Amino acid sequence: MTRTTPTALLRKLRVRDDHSLADCELLLKFARERNQDAFEELVARHSPMVLGVCRRGLANPADAEDACQAVFLILAQKAKSVRWQTSVANWLYTTARKVARNARLSASRRAVREARAATPELTSPVDAMSGRELLTALDEELEKLAPRYREPLVLCHLEGLTRDEAASRLGVPVATLKGQLERGRKRLAEALTKRGCALGSALLLAASASGLNAMPARLQESINAAVAGTPSTAVAELMKVTLVNNAFSKLKTLALTVVGLTALVFGVGSMPTAAEPTKPEKAPADKSEKPTPPPVAEKAKPENKEAMLTGRVLGPDGKPVAAAKLYQPARKTLEPISRDDIATVEVGKTDELGNFSVKLMNESPRNYLIAYSPGLAVDWLEIERSVDLTKPIELRLPKEMPITGRVMNTEGKPVKGVRVSLGSIYVPLNNDLDGYLAGWLKSLRETLSTPVKRLYLPLDGIAGAAMTDADGRFKLNGLGEEYLAYLLFEGAGIARSQPQVVARKGFDPKPFNDELRKKEHDDLVVLNRFLGLVGPDFVFVVEPGRVIEGTVTASGKPVAGCHVFAHTGWGDGVSALTDKEGKYRLEGIPKRKLGYSVSVQAPKSSGLLSTQGTAVETDGVGSVRVDVKLSRGVIVSGRIIDKQTGKGVQAGVRLAPLPGNKFFGATPGTDNYRGDRTMTSTDAEGRFRMNTIPGKALFMVQAHSDEKFAGQYLNPYRQAIPDPDHKDLFAYDADDDSWRITTVDNSLEFLSTEQTVKVIEVKEQGETTIELTVDRGVVGKIAIRDAEGKPLAGAYVAGLTASWPITYKLPEATASIYALNPEKPRKIAVFHPGKKLAGTATVRGDEKEPVIVKLVPVGTITGRFMEDSVPLANAEITVNPPNRILSELYRFTVQERPKVITDAEGKFTLPDIVPGVDFYIQTRRGDNYYAGKPKLGLQSLKPGEKKDLGERTLERRQ
Repeated sequence: MTRTTPTALLRKLRVRDDHSLADCELLLKFARERNQDAFEELVARHSPMVLGVCRRGLANPADAEDACQAVFLILAQKAKSVRWQTSVANWLYTTARKVARNARLSASRRAVREARAATPELTSPVDAMSGRELLTALDEELEKLAPRYREPLVLCHLEGLTRDEAASRLGVPVATLKGQLERGRKRLAEALTKRGCALGSALLLAASASGLNAMPARLQESINAAVAGTPSTAVAELMKVTLVNNAFSKLKTLALTVVGLTALVFGVGSMPTAAEPTKPEKAPADKSEKPTPPPVAEKAKPENKEAMLTGRVLGPDGKPVAAAKLYQPARKTLEPISRDDIATVEVGKTDELGNFSVKLMNESPRNYLIAYSPGLAVDWLEIERSVDLTKPIELRLPKEMPITGRVMNTEGKPVKGVRVSLGSIYVPLNNDLDGYLAGWLKSLRETLSTPVKRLYLPLDGIAGAAMTDADGRFKLNGLGEEYLAYLLFEGAGIARSQPQVVARKGFDPKPFNDELRKKEHDDLVVLNRFLGLVGPDFVFVVEPGRVIEGTVTASGKPVAGCHVFAHTGWGDGVSALTDKEGKYRLEGIPKRKLGYSVSVQAPKSSGLLSTQGTAVETDGVGSVRVDVKLSRGVIVSGRIIDKQTGKGVQAGVRLAPLPGNKFFGATPGTDNYRGDRTMTSTDAEGRFRMNTIPGKALFMVQAHSDEKFAGQYLNPYRQAIPDPDHKDLFAYDADDDSWRITTVDNSLEFLSTEQTVKVIEVKEQGETTIELTVDRGVVGKIAIRDAEGKPLAGAYVAGLTASWPITYKLPEATASIYALNPEKPRKIAVFHPGKKLAGTATVRGDEKEPVIVKLVPVGTITGRFMEDSVPLANAEITVNPPNRILSELYRFTVQERPKVITDAEGKFTLPDIVPGVDFYIQTRRGDNYYAGKPKLGLQSLKPGEKKDLGERTLERRQ
């Protein structure tokens, strides 16, 4: 049977014109003309590669797709402000790497701000198996290559171009391209070999394959829609934070996956030891600014501390369940390092009517309340900041689907003493298990994978774990019918494994696993341990487990209390603490053909930097030795202070080494910035203490607020501006109206989600102290008036504050506008969905009276679209403003009305147009986008205007 190579498949997925414009020319057309055709050509050229990078960096397919969209959204915003090379493949690759790294911490920040979780739950062919680490290693080393070597590899191996095509794309002779490819492959292979990975070329092929079938039409459509101004909330937020400050480190990401709830659920492991209190200097008087009014009318309540939650528990028949137990997660130790350190504590029971009232004592941003009654299955509520604790909740326990099975070894013998437990549970979108399974048969990336809710928590203390008997059999309780779960098999000398169980009676997983195996590339099957789906009663074959052991030292002396972690598969791993002799032992490790790695995090008090150790594969299943040497860092401490109040501010702080820092990469752990951009949290008083490397660096602060507006999180602080003593290091981004700076390895840091930054020289000896202020700026006032000049409540306003999120619904006719700078007025946009009124205004913040925003009737556009003299029916028509604030406002307006779809005659009516602002009209049908022939161009309406475009011809974009 003939096999199609990844390169050939990628070419089939991409429609190319050999005489098409270069990437930089397409970006120029897009930047100058807002030419959507040009940008969509870029998406078509590069999106498979970008999504492949995101897939290898993120376990959750939905997260990877959001990250992919964010990459192209950033490209669109930077189109005018960057001097582009002939090809943008290299930029897209490095940006995708940064987006994927930052996506996890982005979700964590949203958890801190909005109680959203960041732990992925869905596996994929790459993610579920150990080869993910190998592909990660490839990406890490590929990213370290000089651009002149990296870009040819990206074009030829990850995008599937021939040498001639790649040379043409880069504008270099073929001979030059050939030499760059050869040198790039050699350097990549050498780097991978040093890490114990000897299959550089095979990994490139595997990475190429990981992007196959990964660009569903709906995703490309979503990218184009996002670029056109209608990104999803998740993508828009990720775009704003992605390249900026927050990425989970490889070490902490691995630690989080094994702990599950350590930092995400319990908020532990990131709080530094507080420095000694420092007296804040009084901020100098600024005569240009008035005294700041009270910042916000409402304060966020402490994170559920001592809060009461009431509700009732019902059974599958809708009847009350008496004596059902209520549980919450708790940690057994101050800093959990494994599942064994996490407990579930009973906090209450239901009465005879199924009612309960419990006190919530956990302070973590992610928090569960779990209900369980023997004979039924668990149900739970993830308590978020947005949950109104004053209203009763309802939990419904589904019918239980007991999970039974038998564990066998590779010789066909039963295995006694294997511990089986529920690792995580989730519910398919809309409780549609059929839709989820249909997605597997169609394309794993097309599955209805986004869960309504997920429970990432060991349930051993609720429903219990199971232990296999002498015949290898087990029975596990607590899982509901039609639910999905990951099971954890561990102990008895086996390799830890996590198959996914489908809790449906009679479910046959074979057709689904066969389909997935068929779609997997051969190299990936060889490199990875395929587990797939299992039914509620199954036989599971386990592999022998290996042991990794070694010693952690610093300056030749053992280091006790280090957290050592090894990845065992998707979302799982094993941890240990080094003893007084620096020794550790990790059991249950699957065999790794391309070697082993461990991550080591030293105790905070040690002053040592975290790092990784590696070892090559050996024959047999004996122990593998990985000894790790640590280097000493230096301490940076200080405090973050609110400029207006003089009080400490809880914040995240981080350092980015700057070009020329001689300490970067000099010893183990000093290059952690390449993959570790984790923020250190201050305490409640703004104090922090962090371990880092000496030398010149950018110190960044992102303030966290406990303030709310209309029940939503609000950041009242201004965005960061360049350090006035080092302005030459920063560049202005006109599109994003923000600043950026280049750091080591030619990385970029953006200031758009920071509240203050400063360039510092970290001392090589002794402790470096720093004290910075975050500025609320000034607070302006607006008053919303209807067309008759009467106060009007219930309008949306975009631009209410400087940092994400910026759009809120106003409960009253007046509102404050936060974080203003009178020298740089802010334009806001307002829309009232009920009255169909809209308007804009400019607010400085130093006005003596509230700025009146008089709303006027919205405009309407009508027309008829034709394609090849045939009515363009069933096409969606949307508004695409070039202005960021207007785009945000329109994102909310579309939530208040049905989609605009052309009728059978191609006619449409597009309502709710904000008068006096420019916008484009976007047209799409299914997977296809359309442009006017000739172009429709920018549109603008007067108040209440009903503009008829007449009959216009559109053509499909290629």
